[in-house]
Amino acid sequence: MTTPAELYHPPIVGGLREPPKLAVWLLLAAGWLSPSPGRRVAAWLLLGWGWLHAVGGGLLSVLPLPWWPYQPEQSLRHYAVHALYGLLQAPLLVVLTRYLHHPGAAGEVTSR
Repeated sequence: MTTPAELYHPPIVGGLREPPKLAVWLLLAAGWLSPSPGRRVAAWLLLGWGWLHAVGGGLLSVLPLPWWPYQPEQSLRHYAVHALYGLLQAPLLVVLTRYLHHPGAAGEVTSR
């Protein structure tokens, strides 16, 4: 039994080898660690990043759509890997959505 190709190079590892992706990731992380105004901007950008990966990587990239430059494998195992990938974006989406609705609830120090 072989392991699916997606599991050999997870996106967080394989993708960070490319300088543009690494730069975006570092900027988002720096924004998240910055004071409140920068943190809210980073939160919105990270939320978009999470939705992009949940919908794009978890759902759309497994479908044989005409605009893909590849033909995705149509097997139950391949669908399961993509479903898991999409579901694993949920913690990021939940935490960021809660933060954006209630900034103080995410452990952020706020002045009174």
